Amino acid sequence: MEKIFWGRFPIVRASSLLWYSRGGKVAHILAGMKYYGRRQVCRHMGEVLALELQSSGFFAGVDYLLPVPLHPDRLRTRGYNQSLLLAEGISRVTGIPVCDGVLRRVRNNQTQTHKSAWERQENASHLFQLAGDTRVLERKHVMLVDDVLTTGATLTSCAEVLSEIKEIHLSIVTLAWTK
Repeated sequence: MEKIFWGRFPIVRASSLLWYSRGGKVAHILAGMKYYGRRQVCRHMGEVLALELQSSGFFAGVDYLLPVPLHPDRLRTRGYNQSLLLAEGISRVTGIPVCDGVLRRVRNNQTQTHKSAWERQENASHLFQLAGDTRVLERKHVMLVDDVLTTGATLTSCAEVLSEIKEIHLSIVTLAWTK
């Protein structure tokens, strides 16, 4: 998974727990998490992810978990951010604090579900900006948390903005990965 980000931005490590395939069990879980209000499933899957990866040392040295934010309009409509709930589940197991609010989605882009790799990249460019006091992340190892990785466009857009923070180190974890 780390290879997806090579040449895009410096990455410490990256991993995902599950493989995603359209129509499969993982797709069903993700749909429930995103569109059917299954908040407890989000937290539980974060806990499962953390329990599976923790013994490998995957979370060693990580200072903060940073969930990929939703646009305020989508957050208002959905009522929750599934990536934040995943991060909270990971935090319950690892004890790593969740740092929410330093990254803001500034454009309510269309869903990427049915887009090509090129369209995803274009759709995800300039999506985020820093918000609030980001000094807390200076010289820290921050792990971006998202529900699913496809082309890496959204996470790359996050990383581009976060790279403005002095000496930040980035890792990535997602619940699922489609290859």
